[in-house]
Amino acid sequence: MARDDPAGDSPEAERPSCEASSAAMAEFEELLRWVITTPPRTYEEVKLGKPRRRGAAGGGGRRR
Repeated sequence: MARDDPAGDSPEAERPSCEASSAAMAEFEELLRWVITTPPRTYEEVKLGKPRRRGAAGGGGRRR
């Protein structure tokens, strides 16, 4: 192989192209935006499978 051939064990062969990295960055930014804007799930939603109540503001009901 020639010295300037990007195939093989050279660092250039491992580096992605500019287009691939910008597409991956756009996908990452979209995922990050979704994570930031999505409200956290409650215990009831995660463990018990209950849907979120509309109009419920934080803390839930009273405890006895």
